[in-house]
Amino acid sequence: NVQVENSGENVLKFSLAKQPFTFGYFEAQTVGDIFYRLERCTVVETFENLKQNLSKKTEALNIILVVKEIAQYNDTDTPLFYELITALKTLNYDNVPNNLVLTKLLSNVCAVFTKTLNFDICASCQSTLKPPIYLNFENNVFVCPLCKSKNCARFTNSLIQSFITLVKTEYAKLNSLSLTNIKQLLQILKENYRFKVSKRFKFYPE
Repeated sequence: NVQVENSGENVLKFSLAKQPFTFGYFEAQTVGDIFYRLERCTVVETFENLKQNLSKKTEALNIILVVKEIAQYNDTDTPLFYELITALKTLNYDNVPNNLVLTKLLSNVCAVFTKTLNFDICASCQSTLKPPIYLNFENNVFVCPLCKSKNCARFTNSLIQSFITLVKTEYAKLNSLSLTNIKQLLQILKENYRFKVSKRFKFYPE
């Protein structure tokens, strides 16, 4: 709950601070138990395109939810905040397919859960992996069909290549990609994220 001094200049300046997706530098003073009053405000980015486009807005909200969940386990995480800003800038300014930025973010999160993503050797029995293989949500490794459990997702060769491509591609270059299985990959990465971070996590509906 934000209280703003009732002057034309302050209302115009501080109104941006109350809008979704506004990033900047803010100084506030506590007023009572649940209110605070903005004293100074320097807006850096407002991400106007996200506010005008419903699909982009939904994707942006899901990106923020992912980062918010992860941030609960970190007191200070500059790389995570930088990735959030980069993801939102890409979504706001670049012409990218729906949910590609969210899928890129979740691919990075999945890759960070484990030190090594090995697509060649089964993490359980050490046999040679041949597609289809399975992503084990419990320890975030790839296993063969014989070693899969109920908490696994099937990866075809196409999904493997798309996943690797997204992890290696910078946000600024996402608009150069042409991937046909983003919806399927996103669903798997959502399930992996929910299992690994919080079973209570819920995405905004499409």
